Amino acid sequence: MLKLESFLIHFYVSISGADEELVDQKKYLEESCQPKCVKPLIEYQACVKRVEADNNGEKHCTGQYFDYISCVDKCTHVLIIALWRVGCAEVIRSTQ
Repeated sequence: MLKLESFLIHFYVSISGADEELVDQKKYLEESCQPKCVKPLIEYQACVKRVEADNNGEKHCTGQYFDYISCVDKCTHVLIIALWRVGCAEVIRSTQ
């Protein structure tokens, strides 16, 4: 399971340098969430193999693909909300 602390450390390190180019966190978030979504990924990959073996070209893996992407999206949503809460807490502390 992904540790929130490691994500937050990565996030703050990547945005801490004002002179540095900003880093898109979406890619890191998605990569961090992939281990939680192994089952839908395996199902999608198995479907792709079945479709590649099918010669009539009528089959597809859209459902399995969306199951996998949905899993990754749900995981990234949790991380974004957690990061937002940490950011809000920092703002509140700095204004007191």
